[in-house]
Amino acid sequence: MAIIAANISGSGTLEAVGNTFLGGTLNVSGNVALGDTAADVTTNAGQLTASQGAYFADRVGIGTATPHSSSILHLSYANAIVPPPGGPASGGGLRIENTNAAGGATIHMRSNDADGFITYHKTGQNNKGDFHFHAESTERALIISSSGDVLVPSGSLSGSSTLEIVGNTYLGGTLNVTGAVALATQTTGSAAGPSSFLAVNASGVVILDEPAGGGGSPGGSDTQVQFNDGGSALGGDAGLTYVKGTDVLSGSGQWTIGGGLITTGDISGSGTLEVGGNATLGGNLNVSGAQVVNRTAATTTYSVTATDYYIGCNTNGGAFTVTLPATSGLEGRILCIKDEQGEAGTNTLTLSCSNAETLDGQTTRVIDTNYSSLTMVSDGSNWFII
Repeated sequence: MAIIAANISGSGTLEAVGNTFLGGTLNVSGNVALGDTAADVTTNAGQLTASQGAYFADRVGIGTATPHSSSILHLSYANAIVPPPGGPASGGGLRIENTNAAGGATIHMRSNDADGFITYHKTGQNNKGDFHFHAESTERALIISSSGDVLVPSGSLSGSSTLEIVGNTYLGGTLNVTGAVALATQTTGSAAGPSSFLAVNASGVVILDEPAGGGGSPGGSDTQVQFNDGGSALGGDAGLTYVKGTDVLSGSGQWTIGGGLITTGDISGSGTLEVGGNATLGGNLNVSGAQVVNRTAATTTYSVTATDYYIGCNTNGGAFTVTLPATSGLEGRILCIKDEQGEAGTNTLTLSCSNAETLDGQTTRVIDTNYSSLTMVSDGSNWFII
């Protein structure tokens, strides 16, 4: 074994056949070839400096003499390695430093068909402290910011496992979920049961909410229509039921419908059907009980109104005239006018049309026979006796 205390320098080749131990620094201005298939250099107790780069034909182990067979670079440490200048006191790990003020530290990963990059933005730059993951050199696929936020500038996040987000989540595009969505702790609102729904509160947070003034489990029995019962729960009543299989809505009480009612099926029942406005029937009107119509009594000059159907006249006090309404828009309307007191033979009852319209071709008709009556229908232009 030869021990050399001074420097060794020269322009030729220095070849050591056996083990070589350096107690100081090895400065090489050219290339350095370490080891061959027969013997490798496995230990370097000092610093190895290469100003023009270094080439290793096989695996490199740092902190281990047996780098893993599947790894090109194997780092192993137990927080006992001397920390690099400016590094953490515990030392260890992998440090990539870019001293150029124009850019941050970058790890470049290359496959046969594409490049990949991981870039750390250093202090003094925009987005300082952020990690940027790039599919290509100019395309940011994923960002981990210095505050811990994860950003996806382009592309999408997908997978078959669980995505758990502890903090707020902001989506710039569409959230497509093929499975179930489970909401844990709601900021506001409550799990209201069958009537609950998803809503967005004043802070822009998606919550599980319930309809104003109600909630809880359905009230009543099967087929009973549910309704808001006093502002605190849902109720049901046997007087209002719906059978899904037959699409029949039934009720035993009085119904008040403020808007229009349109039905394509039959309306039937043993109670009263009262229509305050116009009723248009597309089919037959079948009445198995009594028919009750609006009756108006007239003892003096009278003009027929929109709600009149039957007008019972009494001319005992003297003859008078009943004026018929203009027929425009009244096609199909029926009127019945009668001398109820049997006085028309003495005091006549005159029917007069409006707007030069006619009743069977005449502008006026006179009832002058006791207890006589006239029933007429409009075609939208004139009246005709039926």
